[in-house]
Amino acid sequence: MKVYWILIFMLPLVLMGQDMNSDLKADLIFYGDVMTNADVPANRERAAKSFYQIIEKFISESTASNIDLSFVRQLSKVVSEDSLITIYTWGVELEDSKYDYQGYVFYNGKSYHKLVNRSAFDSNIRYATHTSQDWYGARYYNIVKFSDGEYLLFGRNDNGAFNNAKVVDVLSYEGDNLVLGKEIFQDPEDTLTYNNKIYITYSEDASVNLNYNAGMEMIVQDHLIQRIGRMPGQGPTYLPDGTYSGYRYRDGKWMFKEKLFDHSYGENNAPRPKPILNTKRKTKPKSSSKSRR
Repeated sequence: MKVYWILIFMLPLVLMGQDMNSDLKADLIFYGDVMTNADVPANRERAAKSFYQIIEKFISESTASNIDLSFVRQLSKVVSEDSLITIYTWGVELEDSKYDYQGYVFYNGKSYHKLVNRSAFDSNIRYATHTSQDWYGARYYNIVKFSDGEYLLFGRNDNGAFNNAKVVDVLSYEGDNLVLGKEIFQDPEDTLTYNNKIYITYSEDASVNLNYNAGMEMIVQDHLIQRIGRMPGQGPTYLPDGTYSGYRYRDGKWMFKEKLFDHSYGENNAPRPKPILNTKRKTKPKSSSKSRR
């Protein structure tokens, strides 16, 4: 009889919690859409602040050990092959082609980490390690486990009107502390030096690959050469030349290989289903009026 009355007492609380959870989900979907697709930068920024407050509340009130945020389609989600790590990241376009990036890292059996964007995303990140509290900001698009407790992270940052950038990082843990970066990437220009990350920058109107190729068991990237940009006011930038470079893991290091094939396919003739450059695209800097989907 006591169990019966306890169940009757608890039922309204359970239903109330379910309603609150549904409201938070609806708010996240709404503000996620506004912060991504609103035409006015101030409206996107305002929606992003509300989104961040709501997602913090949703996570803090969740009882699940592995929180699922995949219902918010504006978030980029990557999951490690061993299912231990799930990472959500997103970016909000502000004024003057600047982006604010946020994210969360969930590890089964450990406390989650909020990624706080406090460091610049530039070539200097190659030489640095980071924590969740001095993150450089990126949208991660892949995660690959390559050794015990170590994962490759592939991310993209679109700050700037004329150029984008990508990074390959190493995620690991020291106890419960998240660490980003490890001095294991051979420097392409100084083969006796090893960097903490791979960093590339390239023209905003170019499509550049930087990812892990499971068949080759290598990190593969388009080889970039400096050229004068096609957009007014752009100046020198980097474009793919139709060849490929890469990194192979050997003896605890990612060793650089300048050319993965023994011939060039010629500029704009790389062996890919789509051309490197979209020649039909208007050659102009990023604009807040462009689609943000």
